[in-house]
Amino acid sequence: MADVVTDEEILYRSVRQDEYRPEAGQLRILSTAFNDHGQRISFDRANLRTPQQTRKAADQAVFAVTAGEVRKITGVIVSEIIYRVEVIASPIDRNPSHAHVEALPPTPEAPALSSTGFKKLKRELAKIARMELLPASV
Repeated sequence: MADVVTDEEILYRSVRQDEYRPEAGQLRILSTAFNDHGQRISFDRANLRTPQQTRKAADQAVFAVTAGEVRKITGVIVSEIIYRVEVIASPIDRNPSHAHVEALPPTPEAPALSSTGFKKLKRELAKIARMELLPASV
């Protein structure tokens, strides 16, 4: 049986300095932090990796979301097609904690997510992401 990411699981993403900014006394993630050419946004599963292990460089922050929050995203609608947002365990050799988020079409006949739809997904993720680990150096 495939490994399932439960709704309660926390997911981490390392974010470069140009992808977050101070706002109202906190760091806010920008939607560009979720850019991905394949439209499969990478995260680390917190039950397998710490925020410190997720951070890729000292000037990067780590933001967190829960899988349940991600799955509740309903704003990915393009041409009246509602895409379901899913978190999928996708371990790789160098990172067994790897998971990814993608927006899936409602039926096999429906078109794949457009670039406009992917921008909507990134904006929705930016709304729910919260700071987990400050950059070690700023």
